[in-house]
Amino acid sequence: MKNAVFRINRDIRFSKDKTPYNLHVSAAISPTGRKDMEYPGLYVHLNIDKCQFGGGCYMPSKENLSRIRQYIIDQPEKFEKALKDKSFTSVYGELEPGEKNKILPKEFKIYGDQHPLLFNKQFYAMANYEGESSILREDLLDFAESHYLALQPINAALKEAMKY
Repeated sequence: MKNAVFRINRDIRFSKDKTPYNLHVSAAISPTGRKDMEYPGLYVHLNIDKCQFGGGCYMPSKENLSRIRQYIIDQPEKFEKALKDKSFTSVYGELEPGEKNKILPKEFKIYGDQHPLLFNKQFYAMANYEGESSILREDLLDFAESHYLALQPINAALKEAMKY
């Protein structure tokens, strides 16, 4: 668990807000925890008036980004199936826009028109809930589990892509 939960103190070096502590708790739940933000898992963020659940591949390395892009080119139907999975779309809708490349590396340029996702630098989804009732719900653990299960299709596709 200690490798999953983020620190409570904030990095205030370049911030105008010098409040020393975060007012939320967050965790990256995966075999690698918060140490490896590219491995697909579940991200949980809890605050008094907001809760977020997310997952996917937030910060892929250059090598894994290349593998994911190649997987999208070679296995477009598998990746599309994961993105259109009913459990995923009902909870998350679609992937977050995230950061994108303006120009693709030369090996992927010819596929850019067919596969717009190749421009993505990140492949993750987030579900945001506002209000005190989102964090104080009696079924919060079951609610978090439903978000984890909804991520399984896209997380499985990304794990397969990173081994590709």
